[in-house]
Amino acid sequence: MKFHVDYFQNETNTLLTIFKSSNYLILKFN
Repeated sequence: MKFHVDYFQNETNTLLTIFKSSNYLILKFN
């Protein structure tokens, strides 16, 4: 179960990072 939680948090962090990066790029180029 611990592994599952860690994996989920890791996936969430990755998605957040991608989201923030894309937001930054969108703001930068607008």
